[in-house]
Amino acid sequence: MGAARIQYDLSTRVVLVASGLYHGESDVNPSDGSTGLAFGFSPIRRLTIWTEGDAQFQQGVSGPPSYVLVN
Repeated sequence: MGAARIQYDLSTRVVLVASGLYHGESDVNPSDGSTGLAFGFSPIRRLTIWTEGDAQFQQGVSGPPSYVLVN
């Protein structure tokens, strides 16, 4: 299993975050992983508004990957 998260502050009120997660194959479950990208901005002090997109992938399973977009 591995995970990573990278945050880059574009300015004092704007941030971009990328993340990923990977699970290796086991006797019970196939390998899978997910990735995400988030954008946050702060219009006023102590308030941050986030927009995030995530995707999840799994090997050995029929059907398309799952995608989520949240604001």
